[in-house]
Amino acid sequence: MIRKLRIHIFVGLIASTLFALPATAQNVTGGVTGIVTDPSGAAIPGAVVTAHDLDTNVSTPTTTNANGIYHIEHLPIGRYEVVAKANGFSSLTLPSFSLEALQTVTFNAKLAVQGTTASVDVSSAAPILDTQDYTISSTFTANTIANFPLNGLDFSALTLYTPGAVSTYGNTATNVIERDTYYSDSVNVNGNRAQANNYTLEGFDMNETFNNEIGYSPAPAALDEIQVVTANSPAELGNVNGAGVVSVLRSGTNRFHGSLYGYLQDYRMNADSWQNKNQTPVVPTNPFSQDQFGGTLGGPILHNKLFFFVDYLGSRFHVGGIGSTSVLTAAMRAGDFSALLPQGCDSSGYTLSSGVAICNSTGTADSYQLFDTLNNNQPFAGNLGVPIINPVAQFLISNASLYPLPNATPTDGIAANNYQGHQRNYKANNQGDIKIEYDKS
Repeated sequence: MIRKLRIHIFVGLIASTLFALPATAQNVTGGVTGIVTDPSGAAIPGAVVTAHDLDTNVSTPTTTNANGIYHIEHLPIGRYEVVAKANGFSSLTLPSFSLEALQTVTFNAKLAVQGTTASVDVSSAAPILDTQDYTISSTFTANTIANFPLNGLDFSALTLYTPGAVSTYGNTATNVIERDTYYSDSVNVNGNRAQANNYTLEGFDMNETFNNEIGYSPAPAALDEIQVVTANSPAELGNVNGAGVVSVLRSGTNRFHGSLYGYLQDYRMNADSWQNKNQTPVVPTNPFSQDQFGGTLGGPILHNKLFFFVDYLGSRFHVGGIGSTSVLTAAMRAGDFSALLPQGCDSSGYTLSSGVAICNSTGTADSYQLFDTLNNNQPFAGNLGVPIINPVAQFLISNASLYPLPNATPTDGIAANNYQGHQRNYKANNQGDIKIEYDKS
């Protein structure tokens, strides 16, 4: 029996984590099963059945039991062919097929009496249908992943293309540089919250402990397969009420293979918005650029035994131009917050209802009346004389270079977005993966 040892190294943005253990995490492998019979349909015990990996040339043999049944489990995903042999019978080579994660393929073999080696034409093979597993899932192969337009190389956007998946906010994360706590990866499956999804990479958990969303986003070019399990998840996937998103890295083979890629987003390549072009004066488009680049490489260390795969993804994001924010007005810095009172209602013209100031003259609710929390929550008459006692606030107000006065017309007529100035932001991310597979007989 062949025993398989896997070593995984994942290098992320914040920290590097080393796993140098046998693959005892969630299962990301597949298997083959079936029955070997003679021409009359009788079971053949002791027949040798071998699953042969066409890319690594690694063979995994087993023998049939007394009922002619064989099981080959824990096979890495990839392209395989199955060969069945027994004394007194011709060997049979079943068609090559692609094995997916969490998949158990059934191939029944009927051996002919001793003679020339029998072979089954690949073109005559029926599609692989799993009639014994009630799991509902969608599989994205490396070819599919490579041909999907993933904005910002966000692999999780693929989950939107599975049945029962929607996005509350209309999109997933736009890049893998820095994830937003609330608005990224908001894929809702079967009516569940995004936090109900479970993400794994090579069987290892990659969920954030803070909000149970994605903690690491592998480069799409490094993924061999993504399987999205949406119903009847196997027990090994754990806490899955939404989707179990199982990701598997590509593997090394007996041949070297690799890729280089680069993506650029730049404001000079975009059309201006209608709002910008039709304002007076015309608002210039804020400059920004996003560059993502990387590569992959895989191959043999020892042919038929030891294989490696590595990848790197670098991301750079720049944004600048004019930005808006809200600052205290000169009157507010002197304790005058009367601008927050509703029009037509002074400090004596309101009543309190459930802690909300009700303007008697208009009958409308307004929560802008200020109260003195240090004086039994008494209202500040006319919102005047509000003391600024916080030493940090006092320091900022006295230093205009750090906390400037308003220089723009507020959008709400009071203080919202009343300051405009130059802004800039820069984000960078470097990440990579190393996968080593060693097959020992």
